[in-house]
Amino acid sequence: MASVQFEIPESALAAVRCGPEQFSAEVRLAAAAAWYAQGRISQGVAAEVAGLSRAEFLSALARMKQVSFPVDFDKRDQEIGLGQARLRAGLVEWKQVCQEHPVHSGGRHFTRDELHERG
Repeated sequence: MASVQFEIPESALAAVRCGPEQFSAEVRLAAAAAWYAQGRISQGVAAEVAGLSRAEFLSALARMKQVSFPVDFDKRDQEIGLGQARLRAGLVEWKQVCQEHPVHSGGRHFTRDELHERG
């Protein structure tokens, strides 16, 4: 594993009320959480950076009131729209098939599913 060293003023340690070891652990967790939230690293890599298991990392995110599973709402909305468009196209196609190939039984129209159930 790579090692990184940097200097910080003693006043920073005093401000966060912790020693160098705890400060180091908190910086690793903060960096991992930030990079994960930005989508720069995966959950597994973030846990490694923080020096935690994935479960411990998720628990730490919850304690920090951070999002455990970031969602790109624009991408989600695009995917929902695409799914709705595909559903509409499928329904239009199904309606055409039913109109072109009606199945009658005593004057009643049956759907493909009903016919399949009747075997």
